[in-house]
Amino acid sequence: MLLGGGRLALDALLPGFVAELKASDAPRLGMPSDMVQWQSGRWFRRTAATSYICTGSR
Repeated sequence: MLLGGGRLALDALLPGFVAELKASDAPRLGMPSDMVQWQSGRWFRRTAATSYICTGSR
């Protein structure tokens, strides 16, 4: 999983990195709209995405 800050840092160090992820169909998930989150004994509601992560297909 690649969080937003890491994605920006890798793209700065390796220009075109994010474009390659997109070209290879790496899933891009909105947080929390595309995820279910359990923390501190409760479920968080899905709302509009405020950040995004890139993940592998497996």
